[in-house]
Amino acid sequence: MLKINPETKLPYNFIKGSVAQRTQKVRLLNKGVYNKICSCNAPLTKEVLEDAISNNLMDLTQYRKGIIKVKPKTIAELPVAGARAYAGADIDTDLNISCYTINVPFNKDGILTDLSAFMHELTHVHQELLEPKVITRDLAVFNQELNQKSLLNCVSVIQFFYKYLYKTKPLVPNGTDCHFPKTLAGIDWKFRTRHKKSEDKINILQFYRYKLNQEKLAYEEQIRYTKGVNEEIIEKAFNMIDKQLGLSKAQEFVENKLKKELKKARK
Repeated sequence: MLKINPETKLPYNFIKGSVAQRTQKVRLLNKGVYNKICSCNAPLTKEVLEDAISNNLMDLTQYRKGIIKVKPKTIAELPVAGARAYAGADIDTDLNISCYTINVPFNKDGILTDLSAFMHELTHVHQELLEPKVITRDLAVFNQELNQKSLLNCVSVIQFFYKYLYKTKPLVPNGTDCHFPKTLAGIDWKFRTRHKKSEDKINILQFYRYKLNQEKLAYEEQIRYTKGVNEEIIEKAFNMIDKQLGLSKAQEFVENKLKKELKKARK
């Protein structure tokens, strides 16, 4: 069963607070890393990035180094078509999450090629560290699927997310509203979950809801740290991305399904 190594958790005194307060702490952690990167005046190597992350965590939480690692990748090594980077985790032999990883493209000289993409994935890792209930639910979903049948069940849950709810590249040209395949997604959802208990469906839908919320914040932060962008155009730029990727429409689909399942469970 997948578990979280206690050493990969931040101190409770730092992560406690409301959802809004924890979101602000994610932004605070991001800003601290970005400022350290900018102040070092050095090429953005793996070592420079990891030092900025670790020193920032130590400054703000007095936590140990090594909780987040940067893994240089080439574009060909990125697993999702169209993805520029992705966040992940290292799992030890006891199935514990031993550290979080940021997998981003580096050039042949070992230098980061896209700082804004790095900030997007860093946001995801900071979210995981500051939202223990979210990652606990994630693990509950994965462990439930693994226990019921096999790894294929777990893959099916993730496949649905990337097929209908979150595309890693725009579905439509700039400025065009995304068409969300609501009917097709509904049919596929019903087929994939036809043998599942209501409780399991609720957990999976909560998992999807949290993931979509996380993507929204990650894109906002990616825009914030894109060269030449100021505060005045962040909202406008995010709204354009939201339209292109259909994040809000996917979220509406998930929320509606979740309401129906919760209503059934309460009868």
